[in-house]
Amino acid sequence: MNIIKAFVEQMIYIAIVAILIEMILPKGRVKKYIHVILSLFVLLNIVSPIINVIADNDIDKTVNNVITTISSNAGKGNANIEEYNSYKNMKVNQTLKSSLEKDLKSKLKNEGVTLIKVELEINDKYIFDELKVNIGNLGISGEKKINKISKIIEFVANEYEIEEEKIRIIEEG
Repeated sequence: MNIIKAFVEQMIYIAIVAILIEMILPKGRVKKYIHVILSLFVLLNIVSPIINVIADNDIDKTVNNVITTISSNAGKGNANIEEYNSYKNMKVNQTLKSSLEKDLKSKLKNEGVTLIKVELEINDKYIFDELKVNIGNLGISGEKKINKISKIIEFVANEYEIEEEKIRIIEEG
């Protein structure tokens, strides 16, 4: 890996020097010739690592080193992808919960219900597995309370296209 890093650094330095030289040169015939010489110099530096490998007559060893390096880094890449996916899912869940809570709070307020907290579980395809809605005390009891909670469940199910069986209303206070 250090060989590749050194090669890239060398190419960056050469490119910077070549650009500076071309900027300094006056326009005209000389600039064309200098441009050709600089291009050959850059090309030689690109090809030189390949020539060194061939000159060492140890191509098998070099190829094995490259394969080993790639193999050892391949596992690390998968871990990073898994960490990224996990982080992404966590952020999507947080954003979805926050947005849903704000939206649901304003809509339930219009229905005369105070929202306290929202808990949700979603799967990898961002489909609701369960939605728990904690609401304030409705101030009613019996059949009226059951009807009001049923209406809230129906309202939430229709509003967010969630199956009614996945919605839980919890009255607090």
